Amino acid sequence: MKRIISIASAVLIVAGVAAFGLAASAAASTASRSASGTEHFELVTTSVGQTISFHAIYYGVVNGAGTEISPSSGNTDTVHLPGGTFKLIHTAPPGVKVNLKTCVATGSGTAKYKIADGTGRYRGISGKGSAVISEVGILGRVKGVCSENAQPSGFFIIVKGSGPLHT
Repeated sequence: MKRIISIASAVLIVAGVAAFGLAASAAASTASRSASGTEHFELVTTSVGQTISFHAIYYGVVNGAGTEISPSSGNTDTVHLPGGTFKLIHTAPPGVKVNLKTCVATGSGTAKYKIADGTGRYRGISGKGSAVISEVGILGRVKGVCSENAQPSGFFIIVKGSGPLHT
């Protein structure tokens, strides 16, 4: 009889430990899906045209490298990272100053942004912050004269941003 009680007790203890383990595992899994903190990102591009493609690195809450696609009109970019996408909605970038004697265009300033509309592992993502933007380009020439409408001979934009993010 004692042996049957001991076996029954052992079964209950094992079942209790297993149930506790499953509950802890489920809690850890849920916790890993939801996180908050400061997110940082850095973008760089040398592309020009109707759509600008940035190389993107996000680190902090979301850690990943991918691309950020920015249409030339509008202020909503799409960030593509492993596992999904999200939108980065930003204020207008700073204006560019052009020196027509040297054909150099420069710009710098800050912009505010909001992150939303995630897909895949970024579903439910939200955040906001500010970014510093620096850009420089060498304008193309038309008949020996600098032209803002000609294809630049060299161009790059660097963006560094940070702010609170929730997943």
